Amino acid sequence: MKSNVVLVALCTILSQAPSLAYSSYHSHQQDIRLLNRKVDRLVNLFEKKYDIIKTDKDREEAKVIQAHVMGDTKNKKNIDRRALAYDWVVDLAERGLNTNQILRIVKSNIEANKYFRSTESDRESLIPGRLAHQHDRISSLYLGIRRMNQRVDSNAVTFQRLYKEIKISQNTNDGQIRSDLVKELHKNMYIYALTRNEINTTLRDGLFLIDEMGSGYKDRFKINEEAENIEIKKARKLQDATERYERITFNPISKEGRILTRDIKTSLAASVNLLDFYEFALGQFMEDKYLRDAMFLDVPGHAKSLHADKVVKDEFYNYNKYLNSKKTQRAIDLFHIEQRLLDKAKKDCDENQNEISCSRLGTAQEQEMDKKLNDAITNSFTYKYLIGENERDKKKFEKILWGERSRDSLKKWFSNRTYGLSKTFGNFAGSDLFVARRGKLHDLKSREPEKFEKLVSGMRALDMLVEKTPFRATDKFIPGHWGHVAVWLGTKKELQEHKLWVQDDYDLTDGRKDNLDSIYETQMAIKVKGDDDYKDNIIEVIDHMVLNNEALRSIAKADPEYKKNNWFKIMILNGHHIVEALRPGVELNTMDHFLEIDDMAILRPNYCEERFNDGKCFTRDERLTFLKNSLQQVGKNYDFNFDANTEDVIVCS
Repeated sequence: MKSNVVLVALCTILSQAPSLAYSSYHSHQQDIRLLNRKVDRLVNLFEKKYDIIKTDKDREEAKVIQAHVMGDTKNKKNIDRRALAYDWVVDLAERGLNTNQILRIVKSNIEANKYFRSTESDRESLIPGRLAHQHDRISSLYLGIRRMNQRVDSNAVTFQRLYKEIKISQNTNDGQIRSDLVKELHKNMYIYALTRNEINTTLRDGLFLIDEMGSGYKDRFKINEEAENIEIKKARKLQDATERYERITFNPISKEGRILTRDIKTSLAASVNLLDFYEFALGQFMEDKYLRDAMFLDVPGHAKSLHADKVVKDEFYNYNKYLNSKKTQRAIDLFHIEQRLLDKAKKDCDENQNEISCSRLGTAQEQEMDKKLNDAITNSFTYKYLIGENERDKKKFEKILWGERSRDSLKKWFSNRTYGLSKTFGNFAGSDLFVARRGKLHDLKSREPEKFEKLVSGMRALDMLVEKTPFRATDKFIPGHWGHVAVWLGTKKELQEHKLWVQDDYDLTDGRKDNLDSIYETQMAIKVKGDDDYKDNIIEVIDHMVLNNEALRSIAKADPEYKKNNWFKIMILNGHHIVEALRPGVELNTMDHFLEIDDMAILRPNYCEERFNDGKCFTRDERLTFLKNSLQQVGKNYDFNFDANTEDVIVCS
């Protein structure tokens, strides 16, 4: 009976085998088609999502990357490689690398794969080319590390001052940070991401990475001090982008072994110096959760283009992992083995003129490369810490717990949701549906022109205007009497006195530009992913102004994209003197537009040429800074989270 049941079950399985095989084959073919569609859309992904295609050259480079990722479509064994290559280049784009940097890395990776697939005799023929590429790579890396260290040396006091000023600002302003300090904080983040991407490009533009080393029982390196040639045991299956071989046996100071060891040292030098730079430039700021919010929740356009928030966040959450990496420690061990073997060979060469020992020291060019790498490694603060030096002086980072990462993610999620809800409510409640009447001063210009002219003529640059609109629904949700604040920018004459407006005309095509021209061009070029660009917000106001001013229509007709002329100047000449943050964004408006109100007060700061004995007044240089800062807000989106610790969005107060 039991044998009959087994026989029936076996027959059932065998009868279904063809359909199961067909289903598996069909599913595999679907996966291949899906992967190919993803690769076909790679250029579009670079352009739309990662915004790294800005020129025709970028597009051509992206197409070359796409072709390399796709590879040979007829080779069925190529599917796994294609999937890994796609994920790999997308990850590079996520890290903020541009098309040129990604293409360099892809081409280098192709050459590396050729090397690992080559026979011993073929590898010998590749050595001259590898040495030449290695020389260029190490020179570039050494220069990048020197610049990075110079930046740290020259800015060490600046970093400390910035941190101290931020803390003072938080303590004296109920946790809020001055806008210039937030801007400087974002500048630090941008410079760090830019530097890290440059170093990482140089690092990945080579044969070997620390990532490929493995550790513990997965260690892929075996040292043989007597070997002359490298032995490569190829990987049976390519499981990820780093598993190009299963094991390498080599002598760190043989002819071929020196090149591999140098690749390891290149990776080590980049890793420890990047950790140095992070700690000096951003470490102390990242430990403060409020400063992290200021950096991660509000990312300016220039930093978004590099995915600076992702780069810095990754470094912060994984700092201890990078610092205590077994792979990094293994690279340090191999560096120490190389130094020991070189010392032994040098002694034998000097004392016994042993030809083999002398050849182990390498050529003059190789020794120059090794000296640069050795200096970069041994002078690193992180390296000294990892080998046991400077432990007392080393600033201990708190271990990043799950709760810290979770808190930041929750804060980001909550901020995004409240921003959307607040924006929806603000636009709805602030619409004309919820306006009981017109403001009492709305017709002051036509009703009492003399009073209006007296008001305008009495204004001075940087006067602050506060107003009350009790007839609007949104006014009910604002505490205190005054519900809105704006800044009077000043007239052409005042801006000329402050050297902001130097050129008499507003033509941008004549090659003569002043401060105001530069600010206008910058504001019109800023793009904000996922929201209105500054240009969109500025154009809305210009369009409205042109629509109501027949004299300006001819100028606008000749300049439909508002690129040939400085429309900030044209707006100021036509009475647009007020900078204010409204729901559509930060605008440059007229007094007549502003007076849709009931009450108004004007606050005027004290001015002085020089400040003595801590007198409370603004000097001319400070006024120029404030005027520039006011104009640099024009076009920004409104901050519906009402968070003062932001740079890319802003609230009126």
